[in-house]
Amino acid sequence: METDRLFLRDWDPPNDAEAAFLLYGDPSVVRHLHMPPQASIETQRDALTQIQAEVQQTTDSYGPQRDDCARIIAQMRVERDATRDANQDPQP
Repeated sequence: METDRLFLRDWDPPNDAEAAFLLYGDPSVVRHLHMPPQASIETQRDALTQIQAEVQQTTDSYGPQRDDCARIIAQMRVERDATRDANQDPQP
């Protein structure tokens, strides 16, 4: 998904690890996420690879959000609401 100021896509571990580490390696950022900071770019790359493997096995979607300066600013998780899907009438 893309707008003039925001671009959402799947993580690309080899290319996103360094930028993601700037966020998730910072103790002042991850303390709000209730997780320890990443120790290195390599451990960040491994974490992103694990996220991608999990996403491929589910209908959930994770990915980086970039601002209009092409900086990674957040991670977003989109989860399908199975209850809502089950209660919807089939489309004709």
